[in-house]
Amino acid sequence: MKETFSEVLMFMIPPMLVNGTLNLLYPLRKKISFFAKLDRPIDFGKSFFDGRRILGDSTTLPGILVAVVIGPIAGVIFYGSLYLGFIAGVCTYLGHAAGSFIKRRANVSDSKFLPIIDHSDYIIFTGLVWLYLELISLPIFLISWVVILVIQPVFCYIGYKLGLRAEPL
Repeated sequence: MKETFSEVLMFMIPPMLVNGTLNLLYPLRKKISFFAKLDRPIDFGKSFFDGRRILGDSTTLPGILVAVVIGPIAGVIFYGSLYLGFIAGVCTYLGHAAGSFIKRRANVSDSKFLPIIDHSDYIIFTGLVWLYLELISLPIFLISWVVILVIQPVFCYIGYKLGLRAEPL
């Protein structure tokens, strides 16, 4: 089966929209005091048995709301399915949470860059679930991962220049 770039984009765009919206939570927290009060990490500041935070400050309660709202909207538009959009949103969020967990175990703070994890945790997790559900092929997953690794740093740099990110990566 020959994969097309449109198939890759159709898979990638909903998780990218959820991830992009999740990234907007940072400037909201910094610029709007009311939002900062609502923005609580889902690990509630608790530590894992290794003494490090479970997930850190970037995996938040409002993030769950973003994932379950933006995911289904994007899913209807790109997949024609509210359900698949919901799954994409939740997978994107869980991918981010898994990346945060890995960063904590590697003793890397939220503000420090960890290659692969910081730019593709969400697409890896979503892609693995999609592969398991047989919704995409392995080539679509691998191409998506490579594309994300190329374009995500560009989006991060643009966000940094616009004041939407604290760090350029």
